[in-house]
Amino acid sequence: MSLSSFQRTLAVNGITRVTPIQADIKTYNMDDLSAISFCLIDVDLYLPVKAALRKVVGLMRPGGIIVVDDCHEHPLWDGALQAYEEFTSEHSIERKIVEGQFGLIEL
Repeated sequence: MSLSSFQRTLAVNGITRVTPIQADIKTYNMDDLSAISFCLIDVDLYLPVKAALRKVVGLMRPGGIIVVDDCHEHPLWDGALQAYEEFTSEHSIERKIVEGQFGLIEL
């Protein structure tokens, strides 16, 4: 889904307190972000998911939620699941896969 399509979906559903950011997580400067309540990581590949989790987790508010998309076995995008499982294991975070594909991290 393109950024503009995502923004339209938010608008159609009356969601106004969301700031969607489409960027390369490895080079994106996170310094200007305030505390994050919700983060969707939809990258599908191992290295970018790991980088995103490392950069985002320290910015999350208490009670915040990170969702990693495509956390299921699939021949085209199995890296998201591996990165999610490694990250949760390294940080002693409960693994929780919902709807068969969304890896949740509840802080």
